[in-house]
Amino acid sequence: MEFLPVSVPAALAAIAIIVAGSTMQSATGLGVGLLAAPLLFLIDPVFVPGPSILSSLSLTIPMAIRGRQHIDRDLLWPVILGLPPGAILAGALMADMDGPVYRVAFGAVLLIAVIMSAAGWRPVRTPAVYFVTSALSAIVGTVAAVGGAVLALLYQDQAGPAVRATLALLYTIAISIMVVVLAVIGRFGADEAIVTLLLIPAWLLGYRVSRPLAAYLDAGRTRTVILLISGGSALFLIVRDGAGLLP
Repeated sequence: MEFLPVSVPAALAAIAIIVAGSTMQSATGLGVGLLAAPLLFLIDPVFVPGPSILSSLSLTIPMAIRGRQHIDRDLLWPVILGLPPGAILAGALMADMDGPVYRVAFGAVLLIAVIMSAAGWRPVRTPAVYFVTSALSAIVGTVAAVGGAVLALLYQDQAGPAVRATLALLYTIAISIMVVVLAVIGRFGADEAIVTLLLIPAWLLGYRVSRPLAAYLDAGRTRTVILLISGGSALFLIVRDGAGLLP
């Protein structure tokens, strides 16, 4: 189709990937970073980060509304306030500096945090820690579309419904800020807008079929899945961009 900035096979592959990522995110609170972003980037870089994160609003908004009674409101404001400066800093990095270096660095930090969490470490529940973690999440999300894996570490010990609803609310706010930043620095234009519209139905389909998986994970398995997805996201950043930095 001439109006599409990608080929039809690429579009169909991207839709299938988003359905899988949406199903996982609907069930766990995160998933597009690990499942979708790496594969979408390989299919066509136009899918990441703008279209993949903006189209996900069709998932995060209904998730936040459906689970609003489960939202963890403790220390919520420091997380919200950390998102704008993180996204703005990411925009500066993307506009003026070598992106792969920063993606590898962020991936290494995330991987260390996952290993520490698996070993028993938990983030201290203070406004400063939540603010800094939120800002880091916005940076990684804007640069590489895997910021949710950072943010999820703050809520790894919460029950499944609280994780899903809280992250959905925070993603909705973060994505709105990130897309504005991407547009300002010239990383979100007409092609990205068309691709965004193409991906929205896939998010909605994943949302509809996710309930059996959510029920399964709610039986004490949510934290394990969060650590696996976060660790996978970190390795994705390190391997994908680290290879290009080798001499």
